[in-house]
Amino acid sequence: MDKPRPPREPDVIAPAPPTKRNTVEKTGTKTTPDSQRVSTLSDPNLVTALVQYGTDLVSLFPKSVKAITIGSEVSRVNIVVASEYVSALHCKLERKGTTLRATDLSKNGTFFEGQRERWFYLRPGKTFIAGALPHCFLALNDPMRESYPELVDLLGAANEHVIGSLRDTPSPSDVIVAAVAGAPILITSEPDCDQHRLARIIHRVSRCCEREIVERTPKDLPADHKAQDELIKKRARRSTFVLDLGVHGEPLDPHFVAMLFKPRYQVRVVVLARSIDVVDKALGRAHAGKLSEIWLRPIASRPEAIDRLFDRVLEEHNSPLRMSFLTPENQEAIRNYSWPDNFASLRLAARRLTAIARLGTIHKAAHALGVGSSSLYHWYHTTLKLAEPLSRRLIPRDNRD
Repeated sequence: MDKPRPPREPDVIAPAPPTKRNTVEKTGTKTTPDSQRVSTLSDPNLVTALVQYGTDLVSLFPKSVKAITIGSEVSRVNIVVASEYVSALHCKLERKGTTLRATDLSKNGTFFEGQRERWFYLRPGKTFIAGALPHCFLALNDPMRESYPELVDLLGAANEHVIGSLRDTPSPSDVIVAAVAGAPILITSEPDCDQHRLARIIHRVSRCCEREIVERTPKDLPADHKAQDELIKKRARRSTFVLDLGVHGEPLDPHFVAMLFKPRYQVRVVVLARSIDVVDKALGRAHAGKLSEIWLRPIASRPEAIDRLFDRVLEEHNSPLRMSFLTPENQEAIRNYSWPDNFASLRLAARRLTAIARLGTIHKAAHALGVGSSSLYHWYHTTLKLAEPLSRRLIPRDNRD
């Protein structure tokens, strides 16, 4: 992203005893009336989790819990941060109706929106710093918390982000902050890196999530100016407009582009393209320069993520197979494969390998999948370089999709 982000330091939330670590406890406060309680708990802007920048650790803050504390002393707080800059009891976050009030209790201070504050109100998508910059926390609501694992899959876990890399992919927390801020976004990637999935997550966690998302390609855009105006004013106004340019490098109608970026319509623009050059040609450099880029790395460049991504795609297919079930030789082959079609290649592998594991032979799996036996045999042995048997464990045949 264009904006600087908090540095990713090795300081992380320290482990604590099971009864305390990243959990919260109910306080002995008065019970709110049932009617007011139901209204409060259903508010979509309620903070239900915190995540610390530079980590993948999401600390839950259940709606029914009144308050949580952050600090460095394990026995006194709910969320532990092991750092000399963080006080034993550093700050307290307490629910006040549908709002969340943060109170500083420390020596080194708690910072919000660039200022040291004794107290402030925290909303989903906002960050605060406990003591020093590495200890930056992001507040999440339910849609943000539920989307976080998907964002990790698409953008990478904390260990995949390297400070100072030539072209860094923003972290899941960065994208949530950008989604809430509402700035126009450009998502670039190779084919099948799930650009559309990321665009829909951005809409889901943004302030315009209650409006229906609008998705178009250049060939779907009306040629008539009145129809273009209607599309922006009625469909896209105060919502997210996803424009999938792909490799389309032809200039779009200047009238449509001007309407799309007019501030009065408050359209949240998300552009998908293969490269920045495509966007320059299609929208013009002036409008392309307004976009903050998110680059999705190809799966082949993410070897540390293959095990997790492979298991996640198997889960999508309701498959009982997992990476750990494969023989060591086959696990290594999966990690070393180039995945030329990114998530499409992963999903194809999940579908085919699940069939082979369940049915026991490549021939039976080919028949069930509707592909030629020789084709599946070549894909298994030559393309993926897998050996037989595939797995060290038997997969139940009656557990089918």
